[in-house]
Amino acid sequence: MNVIQDQLLAISGRLERPSGVPANALASLRVFLSASLIQQNPGALPIQPDSGVDAVINEAAAKGAVLAAKLAETATRVRVLRDCYVNPAVTPERPTHVFGPFVDADGSLVQFAVFESARFLTVQLTLPAPFPLVTEALMLLPAESSSNDGNRTFSIPPGTVWLRARFVIGNTPGYVGLRVKNGTLKIDRAAQPRPGNSIGVTTRSQWSLALEPEQPPEPDGNGSDANGLTVRLPERFDVLSTGVSQVNGRIVISGFGSDLEFPDTLGAPFADADSITFPYNAGDALWSIDGNLSSAAQLTGECRVISAAWTLPLNKLPLNTFGEAVHGGSLRLRLRDGLESRMRGAASTFTWFDTILTANGPGCFTRRSTSSVLGAQRN
Repeated sequence: MNVIQDQLLAISGRLERPSGVPANALASLRVFLSASLIQQNPGALPIQPDSGVDAVINEAAAKGAVLAAKLAETATRVRVLRDCYVNPAVTPERPTHVFGPFVDADGSLVQFAVFESARFLTVQLTLPAPFPLVTEALMLLPAESSSNDGNRTFSIPPGTVWLRARFVIGNTPGYVGLRVKNGTLKIDRAAQPRPGNSIGVTTRSQWSLALEPEQPPEPDGNGSDANGLTVRLPERFDVLSTGVSQVNGRIVISGFGSDLEFPDTLGAPFADADSITFPYNAGDALWSIDGNLSSAAQLTGECRVISAAWTLPLNKLPLNTFGEAVHGGSLRLRLRDGLESRMRGAASTFTWFDTILTANGPGCFTRRSTSSVLGAQRN
């Protein structure tokens, strides 16, 4: 048996499609799985049909080989992430496809997210002439970014920007990413064209990056908590080559409990394993809620807002796998005491003593200190 067929069986051979999931979901998933496995194991080609393997696996392997060849034409990398359907992991990138839920052999509900790399204009840090060797990729800009003044100023169109995180907070590994409405990169000397869709900026150059984060969509009032939510992110995010960064503009949440607005930033940003946080002054704010639209769980109570912040995700995967960022950043609140929830059909309530509320483009999520999650995603 070919290694691709073997791994396809191991990953998806015991999955079952429950009622309500599209009939072609499992077959489509297997094609992407096959293409991903082929990219990881190119020596496995060609793949011959195996009479000892189910026909659906043979078909998926064959279609995966065709898809892998098509992706290779544009140097697109694909990876597939298996996750818990009830509580999926937060990722810095936006999946191009999500398949599931499926029932696994142990009875758990799982889903699979497909991530595809995107095309970018790569800004590379180089040593000064006469030896312009690349030291690292400084940032990835939307591929359509352009300059009209000899590569000293670049206009950034709507899309995704990834920036070396150490220029926001020193010694932070990985890249910080966000979707932007527009932006501008200014350099004190002309960037040099380099092979591929890339430019070189010397390590001695002074540069500034000004970005307008993409705002979450307006509420459409279709009856869900997420679709009734209004979130406003900062108006501008500036980063300098000296390692100084600045956030301007208020953050706001309304339409889910009482309305909250935080106009002023507070102190320096800080990093954890998965994100960079830009603190805001929470003052003595209180947040309250008296029921919500979700039929799965109802929230009630009044809490103190211990902290408020705008956060951006960190991506530490190989650079050639980077896709589109998932959003323009998140509004994150830490709430203390006073919040209760009742799950549908439950006789008693749960008390949330320490709660993290996160709101962004995809929706809103509340997390207890015990790591259980209640969430609502936009349709």
